[in-house]
Parts: sequence; C-alpha cells; structure tokens
Amino acid sequence: MNKPLSIAPHRQHERTDLPVLAALAREHLQAGDRTGAESIFREVMRRWPDLALGYDGLGQLCLSAQRYPDAVACFRNAVAREPDTAAHHNNLSLALYRQGDYPAAEQAGRAALRLNPVYPEAWNNLGNALFGRQESAFARAAYREAVHHRPGYVKAWLNLARVEILLNNNIAARRAARHALRLTSESALGWQLLAQAEQGLRHYPEALAAVDEALCRSPETVDLLILKGGLLRDAFQPEAAITLLDRATRQNPENSQTWNELGLTLDAVNRLPEAAAAFDQAIAALAADGRQTGENRIEITPETMATLHKVRYNRTMNYLKQGDFAQGWTEYFHRWNGRGRDFDREFGIPRWQGETLDDQHLLVVTEQGLGDTLQFIRYLDLLIKHARPARVTLVTTPPLAKLLADYPGIDQFILPGQQLLPAQHYTLLMDLPYWFQTRLDTIPAHVPYLPISHKLRQTWRQILDRLPPGRRIGIAWQGNPEFGQDYLRSIPLARLAPLFEVPGIQWVQLQRNAGVEQIAELDLPIQDMGDANLVETAALVAGLDLIITSDSMIAHLAGALGRPVWVLLSAKGEWRFLVDRDDSPWYPTMRLFRQTRLGDWATVAERVRATLAAWVLS
Repeated sequence: MNKPLSIAPHRQHERTDLPVLAALAREHLQAGDRTGAESIFREVMRRWPDLALGYDGLGQLCLSAQRYPDAVACFRNAVAREPDTAAHHNNLSLALYRQGDYPAAEQAGRAALRLNPVYPEAWNNLGNALFGRQESAFARAAYREAVHHRPGYVKAWLNLARVEILLNNNIAARRAARHALRLTSESALGWQLLAQAEQGLRHYPEALAAVDEALCRSPETVDLLILKGGLLRDAFQPEAAITLLDRATRQNPENSQTWNELGLTLDAVNRLPEAAAAFDQAIAALAADGRQTGENRIEITPETMATLHKVRYNRTMNYLKQGDFAQGWTEYFHRWNGRGRDFDREFGIPRWQGETLDDQHLLVVTEQGLGDTLQFIRYLDLLIKHARPARVTLVTTPPLAKLLADYPGIDQFILPGQQLLPAQHYTLLMDLPYWFQTRLDTIPAHVPYLPISHKLRQTWRQILDRLPPGRRIGIAWQGNPEFGQDYLRSIPLARLAPLFEVPGIQWVQLQRNAGVEQIAELDLPIQDMGDANLVETAALVAGLDLIITSDSMIAHLAGALGRPVWVLLSAKGEWRFLVDRDDSPWYPTMRLFRQTRLGDWATVAERVRATLAAWVLS
C-alpha cells in the first residue's frame, strides 16, 4: 500500500463514537479531503479491529484513488470480518477486476451472488470479470441478469451493448445502447456504442450521426476520433477520414490506434508508402508503451502485444500490396501470431524450415480460404522437388479434397475431425512463397495447373452445347458475406445490369449461395446450371469462353484453369492483385478492372460493357 495498514493513534478522535467517525469520514470525502478521510478510517480500524467498516471505507477510498492492491487488501480484510455480507465480496470483485486479476474477480463475484442472487452490481461485476477472461457469452448472461434485476442500471446496459458488439450481435447491441441512452442521453459512451452497433450493421449515416453525438459530449476523446475516422472510411469518404485522423495523430502522437487507423485509411486509397509510414509510427508508439526491464530489454503487456500483432499484420498486407515481397513474405510468415491458432501445438511436430525430407512424411495445411488454396497450391510442385518428402498429406476441407483428388504429388487427405496421421513435419501452404523467396518476376505462373477429369469436362461441354448460340460467359458477383471486407469486394448484381445489354452472349450462373436471390429480383437472362459442387463448377468454368467475376474464389478457379477471366476490383485494392495494373502476375489469362473511386461500381460496369461489346465482335 501507499501507506501501511498499521494504525497510528489519533487522540483527537479517542472519545468519538463509531457513527460520528463514519459521518466525519463522509464529510472529508465530500470535501475532497482523502487524506483526512483515510486518517479517520485508519482510526476506526485501530479502535474496532474486528469490524469491517474501517476496512471497507478505506478500500472504497483506495479504489477511487486507483490504488488497487491496497483496495484488494482492505476488502479481503472486510470479507474476513463479515464473510456473510455480499457487498464486501462484490467490492472485492470490483477491485480485483480493476487490478486485472480476472479469475479472482470472478470468484469473488460468484461469492457475492451466492449470498444475494438478486444483486445487480454483483452481476455486473461478474460480467466484467468474465469479459476480462474473454468469456463473452457468459459475460452477456451476467449483464442480462444485472439489467433484469435493475432495469434502470445504465452501466450494465452499456456493458451489455459492448459485449453484444464483440459477439457481432449488432441488433441486440443497438437495442441495449438505445436503452441506456433513454435512461441518460448525455452518455458519450452510450452514443459511441450505438455508433459501433450501427457500424456493424453497415448503417453508416446512422453510425456517423451517433458518433457526432458522442463527440459533442466528449470532443477530445481519442477513441471517438478513431471511430469516426473508420466510419468515414467505411462510408466511402476516405479523404475526410484522412483529414480527421491526421489531425488526431498530431494531437496524440503517442497513440498507436490513431496511427494504425490512419494507415488503414491511407492504404484504402492506395497511398501505400504513406500508409506504411503510419504503421511504422503505430509500432513505435506500441514499443514506447513497453516497460524497460533491463539492458536493451522491453516488457510489453499482453494487450499491447495483441495490438502490435494486428498492426504488424496490417503493415505486412501493405508490403505485399506494394509488391514488396522481400519484406512482405518475411512478415507474412508470422501472420498467425496473436490470431488464435498455435499450429505447433495443434500438430505436435516441427514446422518445416526448408530442409530436405528424404523418407519423411510431410503435412501440408491449407489454413485459409478456398481462393487462397487455389492460388497457392501451385507451390506444391516446388515443395516436392525441393524437400523430396516420401509422402505428402494435404490437411484441408472436403470441397478442396475432391477438387484436388488428382493433383500430382498429394498422396492422401485429412479432413476436419479426422485423426492426424503420424508425420515428421508440417508446413502451412501459404508459407511456401516465403521459403521459395518469391518475387514478382519469379512467381510460378504456368497455367493451367488444376487437373479436371476428361470425362467431367465432356459432361459439362455437352450441357453447355444445349444452350442457344452465343458466347458462353460465366458470371459471379459476390464473395463470402462472412468476410469482414466483403462489402468492398462484392457487387450488387443490379450494378452490372449494363453488361446484359450486350448482344450475342449466353450468360451462365457461377454464383452460389449468397447473392443468388438477386437474379429473380432483377429478371436477368442468366442460365441456371443447377446446384454444382466445386468439382463440377471447375469443369463448367473450363468449358466457358470467358468468366466475369468479383474478387472471389471463382476468380482464382478460372485463373488456375487458364481460362480468360475479368475480375472487377474495389479501389481499395488487394494484395493478391497488387495495384495500378490491369493484369495479374499470378494468372496470365486474367484481366483486372478497378474502381477509380471507392464504392463506384457504375463506372467499372460501363468500362466492362464497352470492352465486352468489342470482345464479342472480335
């Protein structure tokens, strides 16, 4: 403690009884005299050492002064003297939470609730402890209990909104934030949480209105400036976002989040060197947050380390997007740091480090999506030639296992839920560009490299031959909606309506699942080829004259099959397609059509329509 708990005598209070001393302590606190209040609480503890009152009062004082170890010691003493008083356990829970000891805070909170199961503050503090332990679903249940027992409990409503946002339950989060604001419309945090919920629902005008309300109440709060900057970027107002965030970095140069958000926004408009510099500033600010522990050694908290991993990942994407593969692949090798998977522990064998593996079994893990696997499976040939493993097993998903069943060099597959086979090493598929030191001019770009059975090709060729005369063009417009940036890359089908005005084309549907419903809504002439699986879709694509698609798995499938493919890209760009070019070094048959302004698909569609009309005539 800042002051020891041993009590020095205060003779001026020797004849004063307990209620009067308690009243005097409250008067000192109300007057802002913490020193005077503390002396009285210590006097109470000296004269009545078996009572909890003095310990509880001093604990509250220490809590308000952010002297959390002292507060914990006081509340433990209070609990020891009155173990059946729920309030003491609850206070201990709060102090432990503030100290960062979330397991002990949970234990104390549960003790309070065993004594009083309808105690709103205890439910709220238990929720905080569970939230700190990253038990978000259980934290939500605790916050719900808190507001059930006290519907007017603003703090619990705000906490409930916060955890619903984390769980991506944005409608529920919006409801909780609105409830809190009905109770107190002056809560800047309430408006902030409402803005975050609306952002999650992609209601950008509503989100911007809410964050402006928050800024009216707390104009200097950095988190609000960061939030508004991100909202402006998401609402396709990147220049306004850059202006705001640039001002925020000048006002708060030590704040890593402002630099990171500025970097993301500069990256979104392809001001890539400036974005990289902003990410470097964020990393420097995070390093400055570390605590010097010895000569040239810095200790960084887990929270700071998690943020550092995120910023480094953003910088990695920037390097790759610029085509700086020398730095990009080196950093990308560490992409899973702090992101929830420990492959060494998962597989229990060493990660391949580029050595030869004569007579050894190698697991190759496709750790990312369909498109990534289709793009990088080409490296398997190089891997086998260099490492010379006796056996290769691909750890992948059922659709990819079927598609790659005849891929040269793969001996067998392991699917999710299946027992791992004994092996000596593993490698992640997307580590391979790092190990083979890929540069723009050394990309293994020979196509096609996906094997499709002759029989299946013939089957789909016969199906396509039943279509009326015309160029056979496949079309897809939406990727996986669960991907966080899907709103940037997917295209509402209505925006592509000009393409269907070009005569002499038989349009073939390649879209699956999400987005298919848009065809009926627009009554467009797109041939439905049935519910084809990935292998059948590959055979279908192999028989088409051209594929037009958004940035999705279909783009990589067509490119890997060596078919002519036009990919429509957001102005934000994407590292797999680089920037400022209309071709792809990964796929020789691919042509890229880019937005010139975020959100503007109309101009892209018109360029594609004009190019398509000329292509059909050729």
